[in-house]
Parts: sequence; structure tokens; C-alpha cells
Amino acid sequence: MTDVMTEPLPYSFGKPNGNGWIDGTALADPKNSSFQQLLQQIGTAINTSNKRVIAASFALRYGWSSGAPLHYFMNHGTVMDLSLDNISLQFCRSGLYQHYSFHSADSLHKQDVINTQDETQITAMAEQLYSQATQIVEALHSWSRFSRRAIWAMIVSSWSSQCVRMAESIWKNRNAGYVMAEKMLQYRPELYRNKPIFYSLQYNTEQRLFQKRHDCCLYYLGPDRSFCTSCPLIDDEERSARSYNYLKEYESNATSH
Repeated sequence: MTDVMTEPLPYSFGKPNGNGWIDGTALADPKNSSFQQLLQQIGTAINTSNKRVIAASFALRYGWSSGAPLHYFMNHGTVMDLSLDNISLQFCRSGLYQHYSFHSADSLHKQDVINTQDETQITAMAEQLYSQATQIVEALHSWSRFSRRAIWAMIVSSWSSQCVRMAESIWKNRNAGYVMAEKMLQYRPELYRNKPIFYSLQYNTEQRLFQKRHDCCLYYLGPDRSFCTSCPLIDDEERSARSYNYLKEYESNATSH
């Protein structure tokens, strides 16, 4: 395999071998031993046997993998074939997403110039992401009985974050990523109605977009009994304060190095 990206979300071409890789088709089968092992690893890492909590955690992690095809799309104007039989994902021992592999370099839609206002381009990208994720949502729901709506909310939350992150990395324009995410999620009602709410915070010269998820990731049911900075269960003031403290700590650490 040949690496074409090392930061922030690496991807490769070719069918991979080695530790941590799981074939895309396995993620659509809740009885698949590789998928069950991955879910067990996540449960061990977050110290819970609650299937709904594990499903929420996996959905967020899986959603982060969208950064690879989004990066390729933003860089090359190319929508890759994201069917599950054309991809493999790599996860570390704790179940965090690490790497993306396209088995073939087949592209389904290509234009030389990327335009976040171009409905054809955005729809083609959304169609591929949605088609891939639909099968995984069903598998997770079957395994955990966590609601489809909530699983979609986790995935859409990660997609939105990755649109912003990739746009900031490639185009140096995070707002363009926000615009792209909004348009992409209009592709299907179950995407748009579960989209997060973004808000901006600034500390010194550092400005960042944060989000309020449409549904709870159930992290508070874990052993730490704490709420994340995107939690919809806490009030807006507390959520903003948590996010601001995160931004302040991040900026302080960045300036100290």
C-alpha cells in the first residue's frame, strides 16, 4: 500500500494486512467476529458493558473515519467509491479509529475545481457517505438496540466536525467546511434533523467551532459519570463554559511549547 496522507487522518490504497484492520463488510454484520471483538475492545477501554454506550462510542469513532474521503474530495475534487466492500478501517487496541484504506482507486465523480456551493459535488459526496453508513447504523441498532436516530446523531456529529477540520487544514477556511457540512446533511432527512448545532468561542487569538449534539452519546453513564463538551443534556451556559475551558487549556498548552 502507498500512503498519500499522514496528517491528520491517514489513508492508503490497496487491501491491507496487519493488526487492527477490519474489512468494511464486517461492519455491516453484528455477528461478525471481528466486529464483535472491536466492540468488546471499546467496552473494555471505556470500562462498560452497556451496549448502548459502546454503540454510541463506536458510532462517533466510525464517523471520524469520514475525514479520509472528505480530505481526498476537498484536495482532488474526487468522490471515491465508499461501498463497504471497497474499504477497510484500522482501529487501535482501545478501539480508536486510526487509518483508512480504499481497496481500489475507483472514483465515482470528479471535477477539477471544488466549490462548496456546487450541489452536484456535495450530493455525490453525501450519497456515498450515507450509503456506507446506513448498513452500519442497522448493524449497531440490531446489536445494541440503541435507537437509529441517536446512532445517526453520533455519526452526523463526527461528519460535521470532519468537514470543518478538513476545510481548515486544506482550504484554511473552517467556515467553508461548516457550509459544506450544512449542504451535505440536506441530502437526507435523517441526516439533517440529527445535525449538531455549531457555535464559536474565542480565547486570545484562538477561535474554534464547538458543537451541541442532537442526541446524547451516553458518556455520562460510564464510570467517570461526566458529561462531554458536546452534551445536549446540560444547559447552554454550562456547555459553553466547558468548551471555553477546553479551548483555554488547549491554547495555553500550545503557547507553552
